[in-house]
Amino acid sequence: MLVASLPLAGVACVLVSISRGTQVRALDPLNPYDVKSPVKAHLRDGSTVVYDNGIRVQGHTLTGRGGGRRIGVLNESIPLDPIPFDSIVGLETFERDVNEPASVLVSAVTMSLSFVVDVATAVAIFGSCPTIYADSAGTPALQAEIFARRISPLLEARDIDLLHTRADTAGVVSLDVRNEALETHYINHLELLEVRHDPRRQVIPDEHGRPLVVGDFSAPASARDRANRDVRATLARTDRDAFITDSTVLARATGEDPSDYIDLAFPRPVGDSAVIGLELRSSLLNTVLLYDLMLAAPGARSIDWLQRDMHRIGPMIQFGRWYRKNFGLRIAVRDGKRWREIERHPTYGPVAWRRAATVVPVLEEDSLRVRLSFTADEWRIDWVGMSEVFMRPRPRLIGVTRVRADNDSLASLAKRNLRAADDRYVRTQPGDRFWVSFDVGRAPKDSTRTFLLASQGYYIEWIRGDWLKRDSGDVNTFVPSSASLEKALHLWASQRDSADQKFYSTRVPMRKS
Repeated sequence: MLVASLPLAGVACVLVSISRGTQVRALDPLNPYDVKSPVKAHLRDGSTVVYDNGIRVQGHTLTGRGGGRRIGVLNESIPLDPIPFDSIVGLETFERDVNEPASVLVSAVTMSLSFVVDVATAVAIFGSCPTIYADSAGTPALQAEIFARRISPLLEARDIDLLHTRADTAGVVSLDVRNEALETHYINHLELLEVRHDPRRQVIPDEHGRPLVVGDFSAPASARDRANRDVRATLARTDRDAFITDSTVLARATGEDPSDYIDLAFPRPVGDSAVIGLELRSSLLNTVLLYDLMLAAPGARSIDWLQRDMHRIGPMIQFGRWYRKNFGLRIAVRDGKRWREIERHPTYGPVAWRRAATVVPVLEEDSLRVRLSFTADEWRIDWVGMSEVFMRPRPRLIGVTRVRADNDSLASLAKRNLRAADDRYVRTQPGDRFWVSFDVGRAPKDSTRTFLLASQGYYIEWIRGDWLKRDSGDVNTFVPSSASLEKALHLWASQRDSADQKFYSTRVPMRKS
């Protein structure tokens, strides 16, 4: 993909609608507006309305531009009337010319009424990318969030996530793939990577997902953030007592100077390079940026922004440059005179903790000094360490062996569609799940092995019905700027103490077979 490397978006699947800080204005019923992109409206009674030519929004209702069709829970046709906002779970844009035969829908076309009632109680809180689970003594254990930054077909690319699961006694690794948010997922390809290594070593992917085999880690000799707090104890171990930006630094952050940082010092390694290891996940700061400012404030107009700007190279490059400048985690090394930026970690998801690493050069004679810099309160960092021993292995690639879903024929098609990165997808809706298995063989006797999941795909964000009511009346869609960033920071500062608890306690429930 031409622009798949753009950092556009961790912003989507890592986010939730929890802000109450935006001003809500009543829509003027005398000033309707049109959304020209094709729209699917998923309703609370389980039916779906398809508007191929877009919608007209007037007051608190929407109608089709040139008509539409409403499909019930049994795929029956229902007379189409104007749809009030209160009856909408979410709006989704789609491609008119999508290759349907090449896209497997794991669930039915529409959702049952009982399921929609369950979803409607959860969707105001939770948002996430495709989530991957594995069995752990009979309990599903979260492994990863896949293609967290792929909010458009143009951004589709290969991602790699570390797994913390082992093969069973038959030499099979099984994963549970879930859609736990109001999104439509288009999963193109899944593949397992196996790295065999000395049991005394561990595997960590770098900022690009490439695996590293590393030795023991040492804690930093010093660690201070921008508020001059000593944060060594917080970063010394993976105990989920994670670093968060000091409230004073967050309160003072502006669009022109939004940053926080952690300065680390390690005893000088023996060689000329070393590995900096991290355990981290994103905070919910991006919630305000995407859902409140980009999507909720323009109301249904944001559908055209998602379909038009996120599907065109020019606007996406412009937005991507702004996003890359302001988001992600940068790693710099002191060379004796200045900080020299080495690498940048992209935005990761907020649900699964991610272990990641960066190889850095040693540029001073007496120590290795490293700066982690980022927009204030963008990250939760649980652990940082330095290893002098590392190597880049050549992993074994293992394709999907079996796919299990509620429908056997769909499982067979899904296995075919996941086999290669091509124009065939497994498409899932909220509450869908399927299981993939990989035959990895018996465990080696002379080494251990670690597995990573390679994935490729993208997803389409739904516009929640509740967001439509928060339309600010602004006819303009989102414009990336320092003012927008500053507004997001201030809104986030007002709600961060309560946001985490609401977010992590809520998921879209899985459909019952």
